[in-house]
Amino acid sequence: MEDKKNTSQFNTQEDALEIDLSVLFRDLLRSFGKLWWLTILLAAVVAMGALLYSIKSYQPMYKAETTFTVETYNPTQSGYTFFYDNRTAAQMALTFPYLLDSDLLLERVKVDLGVEYLNGTPSAKVIDNSNLFTLSVTSRDPQAAYDILQALIKNYPAVAEYVIGKTQLNMIDYPEFPSMPYNSTQHMKDTAVGCLIGFVLGMGIVLLHALMRNTVRKETDIIKKLQSGCLGSIPLVVPKGNRNTIDLSIHNSKIGTPFKESFRGLALQTVRMMEDRKILLITATMPEEGTSTVAKNLADALTEQGKAVVLLDGNARISEQLRQAQKEADYVLIDAPACQSLARVTPLAEQAEAILYVIRQDYSKLPRVMNCFEDLDQFDAKLIGCVLTGVRSGITGYGYGYGYGYGYGKGYHYGRYGSYGYGDKKGGKYAAEKEGKQ
Repeated sequence: MEDKKNTSQFNTQEDALEIDLSVLFRDLLRSFGKLWWLTILLAAVVAMGALLYSIKSYQPMYKAETTFTVETYNPTQSGYTFFYDNRTAAQMALTFPYLLDSDLLLERVKVDLGVEYLNGTPSAKVIDNSNLFTLSVTSRDPQAAYDILQALIKNYPAVAEYVIGKTQLNMIDYPEFPSMPYNSTQHMKDTAVGCLIGFVLGMGIVLLHALMRNTVRKETDIIKKLQSGCLGSIPLVVPKGNRNTIDLSIHNSKIGTPFKESFRGLALQTVRMMEDRKILLITATMPEEGTSTVAKNLADALTEQGKAVVLLDGNARISEQLRQAQKEADYVLIDAPACQSLARVTPLAEQAEAILYVIRQDYSKLPRVMNCFEDLDQFDAKLIGCVLTGVRSGITGYGYGYGYGYGYGKGYHYGRYGSYGYGDKKGGKYAAEKEGKQ
């Protein structure tokens, strides 16, 4: 038995860790909708930083160079000849750079220029399988680059003779004074790269935000992750025109059919799950998840079915009204505070026989919902299931709902009251005693 329990817990954890790619895509869109400004800000800041660094770090470099052909001395022919031997060419390619690093050549160049150190970097390159040889000097000072190259041209042949024998360099391209730097500025490129890096960082934050949402998005989340039934989904409703608010009631002719039918379906499911129970506590994890809207409209929908319903405000003293309502009504609905205020919910939960849990889509963190479930589990009242409110549809939704969009957080307000009557079994209304103003 214990093994089965452990296996069930393990499977539940696996289900909770599963990532639905379609859900992740929608989460990314919604996270980007909230954090797009941060992505743009990071892109702009990093781009500006990259531009400033590029400007500050840019150092113009100048290059003076010349190209030679190499002739080797051939005693059998009494003179110098062009040399095309591949083997010797390879040897020269290794020898020329070595000579440039040797103290023998560099000391002679320093003496020739009358300096203690060379303000430039010489280099040599031999084109493969040819007698073409390029000698160049790079420096931050164009005059230094030109002067060092001239000194190398003057002293190079004498030093090379010690290593590879007699050679003669025939200059093809005479060196010119480098008036323009060879390394162009990269300000625009660096700025673009910085902008891209900032954008990637921003999108990384968006991705992290999407992965950390860990909220209830779909009915299947309730079933798989919370191990509870979902009695219905209530779509978001958007007011038309210039109105900022709307009466979220199934009796409001300006609200679409999907909203009304979702509550009528919820009422049927509630009757089926309540069995012989009368007192139903309606609560949620956090405020503004739609408990008042659900309570009021569920009461209306039950009344349409000919049930006698009493709706009580959980923020008022209801003990006397609750005892009276139990005698007269088929169902007593308690619009309770959020479970985060457990001290306020406890007295109500102790008197309730059943609990309907309201979960606003993509709102409360899943671990917090689980903690509230554990808190409610200490009471005798049965959790008959959950209802998912504020369900979106479309590209930023999660595949449920009917295309409406209005917040459920500020739902229906009753004012202060002790009880609210919704009719008797025959469908007629009866008066209910109230405390304070409605």
